[in-house]
Amino acid sequence: MNFIKKIKTLAILLVATTMSAQTDDTVLMTVADKDVTVGEFRYIYEKNNGDGANYSSISLNEYIDLYIKFKLKVAEAKAMGLDTISVLNKELDGYRKQLTDSYIMDKEVIKALTKELYDRKKEDIRLSHILISISKRANAGEIESKRKAALDIFNRIKLGEDFATLAKKYSDDKSSAKMGGDFGWLTAKLPSGFYAFENAMYTLKKGEVSELLRTPLGWHIIKVMDKRHARGKIKVAHILKRTDKANPTIAKKEIDRIYAELANGADFADLAAKNSDDDKTAKKGGELAPFGIKVYEGSFEEASFALATNGDYSRPIKTKIGYHIIKRIEKIGLEDYPQFEAKSLASLKKDSRYETQKERVVEEIKLNARYKLNKNTFDNFVKKQTPEIYTYKWKVTNITDDVLFTYGGKKEYMLSDFTTYLRSNTRMRLRYDKKDPIAESVEKMLNEYVKETTLKYEQSNLEKRHPEYKSLMREYEEGILLFEASKQEVWDKASKDTLGLYLYYEENKTDYMWLPRADVAKYTVETESAKKAKDVYKCAKKKNDKKLLNKFNKKDTILTSEIVKIERASKAQSGMEWIEGARSEFSYDEKNGLATFKKILKIYQPTIKTLEESRGFVIADYQDQLEKEWVKRLNTKYDVKLNKDVVNQLKK
Repeated sequence: MNFIKKIKTLAILLVATTMSAQTDDTVLMTVADKDVTVGEFRYIYEKNNGDGANYSSISLNEYIDLYIKFKLKVAEAKAMGLDTISVLNKELDGYRKQLTDSYIMDKEVIKALTKELYDRKKEDIRLSHILISISKRANAGEIESKRKAALDIFNRIKLGEDFATLAKKYSDDKSSAKMGGDFGWLTAKLPSGFYAFENAMYTLKKGEVSELLRTPLGWHIIKVMDKRHARGKIKVAHILKRTDKANPTIAKKEIDRIYAELANGADFADLAAKNSDDDKTAKKGGELAPFGIKVYEGSFEEASFALATNGDYSRPIKTKIGYHIIKRIEKIGLEDYPQFEAKSLASLKKDSRYETQKERVVEEIKLNARYKLNKNTFDNFVKKQTPEIYTYKWKVTNITDDVLFTYGGKKEYMLSDFTTYLRSNTRMRLRYDKKDPIAESVEKMLNEYVKETTLKYEQSNLEKRHPEYKSLMREYEEGILLFEASKQEVWDKASKDTLGLYLYYEENKTDYMWLPRADVAKYTVETESAKKAKDVYKCAKKKNDKKLLNKFNKKDTILTSEIVKIERASKAQSGMEWIEGARSEFSYDEKNGLATFKKILKIYQPTIKTLEESRGFVIADYQDQLEKEWVKRLNTKYDVKLNKDVVNQLKK
């Protein structure tokens, strides 16, 4: 290796070493004895600059300057004790709760559900089922009776009886019962309320039978018959000839004729427009909306998905309504995961599976947190309770304040914590019926409390699992402090300090000038005669406002004027020269008998605005001055150290 190559290699190694040494934990700057890491700065820089976060020298230097000022103000806010104000802390707690719920519930739940659904959509399941239906108005006794009937069938299957035979005899889904329970092919996602059904579909192996499953329809037993790679969706066009029951052969002859024309090169869309009996699609060349499995009749679906390439068309196929020729337009596969995730968010949150998954997440957190219930303490508490716990009158009496449950063997929740929760959640206790077993009800109440404390416990792990959570909470906290400090030091002073505002205005009033202005008369002429309206316009050239009004306000003509001030070059001057007496163009609305025009009456030279006339601008400028003075004081009060080597490493 020659000398030049050695130098280049050494330079590359040095750069690589320097860059690798710079991590998110590297200190970029220290403001008021508080370190700002590269990770913190990078997060806020990229978030606030978006596509402009190019790490150029100009961009970085500008934002570093802004961030230093921001951090100085936050330091001052804490020095002012604003971080101890209960109202602000309550506001921050509200943000924290929302964010925690978002990260623990929404992010974890939606993430799991989306991934699960995406994977399931890659596979179609063919299944058979037996349904023992339950009326929506069924009482507890009827529901239990149906459950026992379904359980009896399940046990008979387990003992070796034929699933199809039992389905034909007992299933309340008559359409599938005829075929031994064969429901055909299904794919996720099933409708809300059928998550347990869907879970069984995708969990069972080919040939396996599920346990009893409850859905809004009733009790199900399902058997997985087959599995295949998902068909996905397809877009097709079709030509339909409906079958006439009185003469069914006509439709067949017509579809064969159309098929022959296609084979001879005729255009599919033209043939559909002229011949198809599907009025909704004929004018669109026969095009149907994209569809997946289990949407159309089996023969139509099979023929559609059998078409190998775009543009292929089928031979005539028969359905219940007639004969079709189907043309493939596009085969639609499963979209990329990020697109699927974004599209699925709203629907998954509304689905019943969302609540089911939330419970799973809580149980997983409890498991990881090593949640442990002191059952003796809980049982002793339950034994002392009466139906009064379902009322407003309930009071805690004669209990020993023992540890009720723990997390990680360290974080303890006492029995008194639980009773305080129960006292403050009276509405929850009132939801229960006095006839409900006390032990069962109190256990449900405990589960609600444990769920709440579990989520609180998980907050401590969020910063490790989700670095952006830590960044967002810091952003919320510092944003609240900055807002309150700026309000006290700048905004309130500028609007409430009348003397300071007046003195600032006096020193800078030449900055608040009116542009050349004019008094303008806006005339409205109401008359059925276009000639009279034109006469008003002509006379307005020489006569002043008062004389013009006196001359033309007659029975058949109503002339009104409104005097307004306008600035030169404003939109209101459009169409008029900037000279006294200038008029806008004349226009007459014959339909409504209305004419309008404007005339410049008097022009004023530039003048200084009064404080009242310029108050909004003066306050804004005064705020800017107070802001600069404040930052100047903070720079004197607090030390700022910038690691220029790290800054240079960030630059691109």
